[in-house]
Formats: sequence, C-alpha cells, structure tokens
Amino acid sequence: MKGEDEMYDTTTLKQGLRKLKKRDLAILGENHGLASAYNMKKEDLITALNNLLPKSFAEDIIYFTSNEMMLYSDGFRQMFEGLDHNLLLQSLDKMKDDNLIPDLFGDKNDNISVEEVFQTFDLMKKIVADDDINHLNYLINMGYAFPVTKDYYTTVKLPSELKEVFKITMEERGDEIFDYQSLQLYIISLTNLYGVCSYHQLHKVHKKLTGSSLTLKKVRDYVLKFSEKDLLCKATENYLYNTVLKEEEYEMIVDSDLNRAYYFPTEAELSAYGYGFFRPQAMKIFEELKETILNHSKIEDFVEEEFVSYADALGSEDEDTLDSFDFILDEIMFSAKMGYGLYDFIKVLDDEVCKFDSLKDMNHAYSLYLQLQESARKWPLKGALLSEL
Repeated sequence: MKGEDEMYDTTTLKQGLRKLKKRDLAILGENHGLASAYNMKKEDLITALNNLLPKSFAEDIIYFTSNEMMLYSDGFRQMFEGLDHNLLLQSLDKMKDDNLIPDLFGDKNDNISVEEVFQTFDLMKKIVADDDINHLNYLINMGYAFPVTKDYYTTVKLPSELKEVFKITMEERGDEIFDYQSLQLYIISLTNLYGVCSYHQLHKVHKKLTGSSLTLKKVRDYVLKFSEKDLLCKATENYLYNTVLKEEEYEMIVDSDLNRAYYFPTEAELSAYGYGFFRPQAMKIFEELKETILNHSKIEDFVEEEFVSYADALGSEDEDTLDSFDFILDEIMFSAKMGYGLYDFIKVLDDEVCKFDSLKDMNHAYSLYLQLQESARKWPLKGALLSEL
C-alpha cells in the first residue's frame, strides 16, 4: 500500500516559490500583508516569503479545517503507535464524543485492532488526497502548498519546512488547536440549527458541552477571521449566520424576536446539525419527502416539450433537469427552516414546473411537508419548534 507520507510529495519552500511567476509571488506577498510586494524583484520576493511563510503558517493552523490539517501530519502510525491499545481507543472515543471525528468504527470499538485503526485513518487521508484540488485553494493561495500537474492530474507538493512547523506547533499547542477544531464544528452545527447565532450563544453551548476554556472574546475573534477564510459561515460584529441566508433574511431573523431565548440543543441534535439543517426526527421526514419527489414527479423540459423524471435525467445526463430537482430540495429545506407554509412549498414546485405522477403522490408530498414544518426547528424562532411557542 502506498505510504501515508507519499500521498503528497514534498518540496522545499524556496523551491516551490521559485517555480512561481513573479505576479503570483506578488499576490502571495499581498495575501500576507507584505508591503510593496508588486514593486519588489522576484528574488527579493522569494527571500521575503521564505522567511515570512513559516511564521504565518504556524499562526494560521488554528483556522485550518480537519482535512487541511490532515495533509501535514507525519502519519497516524507515528502519532499513535506508542500508545497502549486501550488508551488509543479511549482517545478516539473522546474525539468522537467531542464531535471531532465521526463514529468510524461503529459496534466494532470493543474488538478493533490497532492496525485497523491505522488503516481507517490512512483511508481518511487518502480520501482527502484524492479529492478535488479546489478544496485546497486556501493552502495554495497562501503559499502553504504548491500545485503540480502530472499525467493530466493536478495535486500539490507540501513544503518540508511547513510540515516541520506543523509538527512542532501541534506538540506545543495541540490542545488549543483541537479546541478550535471543535469550535469549527459548533459553528457549522449552530448556524444550521439557528440560522443566525450570537457569539454569546456559540460560546455558551461550546463551553457547556465540551468544557472548553476559550473566552467569549477569543470565540468571537476566531469566528470573524475564520469566516474570511472559509465559506462555512458569514459573520458580523454581533452574529455569525448561515451562508444560504441573504442579507435581508439575516436582518429579518435578527429583528424577529430579540428577547426570545435560544433553544439549547442535545448532543445528538448537535451532531445531526453538523451534517444538515434538521434534527434526526425532521431528517427522517425530509428523506421520505425527497424520495417522493425524486421517484414520483417529473419536471418539464421546454426544449423537448416533455416531462422528465429524475431517473431519466440521470440516465441521459440532463444537467438542467437534475439542477432543477436539486434546487427544489434545497428550497424545501430552506422553507421549512424559515417557517414558510404549504403555499410556498407549492410555489417552489410550480416555479420549476414539477408535476407529481398522481394525485395520491401529490397529497402525500403535501402531507410530508406539513409534517416537516412541525418537526423542523425554526431559524426565526432561535431554534424553537412551532409547538413550543
């Protein structure tokens, strides 16, 4: 099996910088606040960035996603092979309880071997390595990784100096960095739950459920900078909010009820909101509604003057029709979270010219949407259910 450390080739920082054009070096310099970067000679830019990037990299690690961090690790065997088997599994359980990793091993936890643990993490890293290069744009734009193309396949080379900085930083600040990694998951979960969340509420939930020592100021400062780097949330001086919300929708939610207390989620709910808009009960209803729409409705193709099912669109690679189905499902999730009624659900279907195969299918879909309305926690209500008003 290909070794963990070979999944991404390494280079020296200076070698990676030297292969860039002067304009790209100047952009890197500008990204790192280097004064007069465009007026500098190429060799001077290389020298300045070679000195600057390791320090900036060490400071920015706390803003890396878990996938970005995984690339720089020296390998899970080196990290864990000295640990006692039981201690290793206890560490994994703690990470799972803190929502840092999913339950990778299911019911096998009691019998899993250390080798199976290593193989599972190797697989996770390979999935990251084989993913679309676009998910590494932040690292590339900051000069922390350098794109290379070979045999029509684009990947990256990682500077060996930065891998060493990563190792040292994790040894010195590992607990703090994992605290911020946990906070990232709470940012996703609470913006999916509330739509708009105050920094005070984020700090309150994160501290209570993880025991984090991060102060309210550190949480707020972190979110403000993290939102500039990543598209997982938007942020203002007082709130963080879901990226699907337009400015007017954000303002409407903020103004809807300033005195209402936020709903406080359970840990199971919080985990579910890390992956979508709904708690488990509502997600079950949404999945049934999704199945009904995809398997029992058709969307009009105005060019061919016929109605096309989801299955036929998949078979013919009809991107326009597939996009219409995706749009409908996205709008249903959004409408349920905003508390929009059955009229709005019907309008979404009509706007995409979506017709059900039978009256029975249509009525079933309407009934499921109303059930979803009852079960979905509402953004304008700070996570409350309609039945809790």
